[in-house]
Amino acid sequence: MRLKRAKQILLFIACLILTAYLCLITSAHPSPGLILALSLELGFFLFMFTYKKLNAKRKSEQKKKLVLDILIETTKPISILRRVFDSCTVLSLAVLISFFALDLSALCSAINGNFKYAKAAYIVSPFHKIDDCHPALSLEIFSGACIESGKFKEAHRYTDFLLDLRKSIYGENDWHYGGMLGNLAGLYYKEGNYKKAIETYEESIRVCKLSEGDKHLGSAYTRLANSYRATGKFDTARICYEKALAMRINEYGADSLRVAETKFELANLLVLINQKALADKYRFEAKRIVNSQKKNKSGDLTSLISFIAFSFAASIILFGKRGFLTGLAIKRIEQKINDASGKNSEDLALLNKLKA
Repeated sequence: MRLKRAKQILLFIACLILTAYLCLITSAHPSPGLILALSLELGFFLFMFTYKKLNAKRKSEQKKKLVLDILIETTKPISILRRVFDSCTVLSLAVLISFFALDLSALCSAINGNFKYAKAAYIVSPFHKIDDCHPALSLEIFSGACIESGKFKEAHRYTDFLLDLRKSIYGENDWHYGGMLGNLAGLYYKEGNYKKAIETYEESIRVCKLSEGDKHLGSAYTRLANSYRATGKFDTARICYEKALAMRINEYGADSLRVAETKFELANLLVLINQKALADKYRFEAKRIVNSQKKNKSGDLTSLISFIAFSFAASIILFGKRGFLTGLAIKRIEQKINDASGKNSEDLALLNKLKA
């Protein structure tokens, strides 16, 4: 019971931390999408809290819980495993919440200009030690929100800090550092400083190639091509788009949304150089990819509905009045009553509840 209560408290704290992240990001870029995401998150939290409270009062749910408790408690190995599992779950949640609380404190410190503490906290945090995980990802997302809101001065401040952080952790010749240079180049592009964007994208690609070769460079080449296109260097832009397209097809497959993105951008360039027929071809192919991905999502929804229906049917078969597990629990209680020298009023009450 204590473990269950501890788990509920930890999940509540986790929801509060997630809400705090969303509130901070929404404050940086109060777009309709982010406000909707925050509203949905808060709405989902309230819905789940209310649903759990109401569901716990339902007779069928109480009966299901009773059946499981009887079967687990009367099967010693499973009872022990359940306690071990619950203990491990509580410990894991406590550790994760501690790490996220540290990360949140680092984010708040960076936003308030206390970069010394933020740097120390982000370095101590274990997230950057996980393969392909970015250090200070929370601040990177916050900085991106500032860029989308046109708060370029603040974004430069955070990006400079992130570059320094990655340099301290990985050095100047690692793809993590090169990737952040790409973010800086994207900031220059948003500001309309295309010359600096081109210089920084090229430096980003150079560093990443030293570390990882051509891996994941399709995005950088696409954005470098966008910068060249914006300065009127169409031939160079086309070469970069074609490089990006080849890389993305090789890495993600011909029907990837990343491929569609590059094809859309290349089509825009082809319109500018009066190759409308070829532009229409690329645009048609890109739209086909996007539409096929939407169909896949529709299939996922169908699978989800099927799973819910299956779960409902399984619940009736297992926990209904004549359900398999209900019958097994009744037999266990009847056996316990028969084996006892005197009839236990608690066991009789349980038996009546199961048969009701």
